[in-house]
Amino acid sequence: MRNRTFPPIQRHDVYAHLRMAKKTAVSRRRTKELVKKRAGLPTGETRQLRQARKETATAVDAGGQVRHLSGRVPRLEGIQTGLAAIAFLAVALAAASWKWPEEPILRNGFHAACRTVCRALGNSAAAAWRSPVRALPVLRAAAILTVTCTAGCSVFHAPSGPSGMEKQIIMGERVGAATQAHALRPASGSAAEPSLSSSRRKVAGREVTAIGDSVMAAGAMALDSVLPGIYIDAKPDRQMPAGLDIVRSLADSGRLRPVVVVGLGTNYIVTTSELRQLMQLIGPYRKLVLINTYVPDGWSKEVNATIAAFIRQHPGIVLADWFDTIKQRTYLLWPDQVHPQMPGTIVYARMVYRAVQVTRDIPRPTPAAQPVIARRAIATPPPPRQRTRT
Repeated sequence: MRNRTFPPIQRHDVYAHLRMAKKTAVSRRRTKELVKKRAGLPTGETRQLRQARKETATAVDAGGQVRHLSGRVPRLEGIQTGLAAIAFLAVALAAASWKWPEEPILRNGFHAACRTVCRALGNSAAAAWRSPVRALPVLRAAAILTVTCTAGCSVFHAPSGPSGMEKQIIMGERVGAATQAHALRPASGSAAEPSLSSSRRKVAGREVTAIGDSVMAAGAMALDSVLPGIYIDAKPDRQMPAGLDIVRSLADSGRLRPVVVVGLGTNYIVTTSELRQLMQLIGPYRKLVLINTYVPDGWSKEVNATIAAFIRQHPGIVLADWFDTIKQRTYLLWPDQVHPQMPGTIVYARMVYRAVQVTRDIPRPTPAAQPVIARRAIATPPPPRQRTRT
């Protein structure tokens, strides 16, 4: 007798679930066979090896979910947390290694860093004998020493030598010293009225004296190339007072040339009184070229504003605008954003060359007219009249 307890639709649902379960079991069994076939497992494999392979192998079911062949779904949350913790720990250890062992060694050298750590260990150990709480610095210093010893042999030596920028500045100082050695003779003309070449000709390097700081020293080779025979005196860390002393010394010895180029202001501000003193030192018959600055520090704007205001008051001064020349081409500077690299020195030298040639168009001041002294004429007595006899 047919059971009529369940409606046909319910029996159909039960049959559908049974067929789905059968298909799922067949698909799982087929997946196992495919995995074994691809792995090339031998037929006589032991049960333990099969179980191990079963636990490690993965498959994708009909729903696209990644499962172990054992039926368990792996939990990725713990794996992601572990990877994040490992990454954070690696970054923290790298930062600590750079701050304490590596940076002091690179800055001061391995021996100096070891002496500092040993001195800290000795002081902390002496304090630890008096108070157990003071033993913590000892442990910290010991940890720093341990990390230092394991940081790598690549940092266990002092810096090998100066950087590329420092080498360029040193080479520029040597070029400046060579130009000074070739200029032992006084400049042509007297010290009061130095002679300048005719306005129809270009200004030659033998008529130019350049005084500057490390920026000019970095570009000394290019300056000597575009203006052969130029006199260059450029040193790092030089400020305007030191430059005034050099100008005074050259003027007193008669070696200050008709065109004076001054590039100071990188290391400190330039005042209006110093520029007035510079004008007095070079005299009225020499031409002056002032180079402004490009420095990330705050006083660069103040220096450039002071120079621009002084030039407006004295139209006879020529401005070599290094700020506007390089502000859109900072890729030509070293990472300090102050000193030009070798391609940048060519731009620097050409800028100075153009400013020097502009001095030809500046008229020389005419000497003041000498007052005419009227001399009183001496009257000569008329010759005596001869008496005639009658």
